Amino acid sequence: MLLPDPSMPWPINRAGVAMIAERESCRLRAYRNYPNEPWTCGWGETDGVGPDTVWTQDYADQRFCDSLRERVTAVLEACTVAPNENQLAALVSLAYNIGVGWKGKTKPKGAKDGLRQSTVLRQHNAGNFDAAANAFTLWNKVNGKVVKGLTTRRKLEAALYVTPPIGSPPEVMPQIVDAESKLTQSPINRTSAVIVGAGTIAGIDPALKAITAAKEVADGAAGLKEPLGTIRAILVDTLGIQPDWILPIVLVCGGLYIIHWRRRQRDEGRA
Repeated sequence: MLLPDPSMPWPINRAGVAMIAERESCRLRAYRNYPNEPWTCGWGETDGVGPDTVWTQDYADQRFCDSLRERVTAVLEACTVAPNENQLAALVSLAYNIGVGWKGKTKPKGAKDGLRQSTVLRQHNAGNFDAAANAFTLWNKVNGKVVKGLTTRRKLEAALYVTPPIGSPPEVMPQIVDAESKLTQSPINRTSAVIVGAGTIAGIDPALKAITAAKEVADGAAGLKEPLGTIRAILVDTLGIQPDWILPIVLVCGGLYIIHWRRRQRDEGRA
């Protein structure tokens, strides 16, 4: 794997430079990964690049170093909580890919969101470093679709972000670790099961009339009456569902969906 000249005065640690370089890769002739993207050259540079741009390796390395220095300045300016060297490298990597974003409280016309508008920065500045690390993966889509390469990069950035700097006190590392919890023990799943049960009982229990009456009172709340009335009309008039069955159907379907969602999270290693 080709990496930039290590002798240059890089503004972030070597781990960060190598991670960005490996994700961007270096091409000395202009290219596009997607039709509507700007022309790119070197280590992911777009400024001043056109379809006929050709660079030398030395120039590509220098542009990369200069761009990282600019982003370091912008990241440090945006951080109200000073990042350690690994946090800084991870935040710079994110900004290098998604942009720094716009300044101020009002979004300028045509401006694009970037690091300044990210949950990553907001949680970092709040001192919620675990939440900031989790939020890296929010930036993994193109045109609304998840891109595997972006997901991989966000995970690498998050891992670097939470890595203690060299020389930090070692963390306690137990050798006996609890097994992963069973989904049946999940409070969310247990609550969902109760919801499903309540929906089933409601479908056959005469007490449904009392529940429905309470619901009708809630339906009259400001801002909810019209949309809920429309939904009720679709279910009753169009689909022919009996009014008394609406609440139990909603409870059962909602509870089953939550259980399915939690199982999917577990299968993907996210819960």
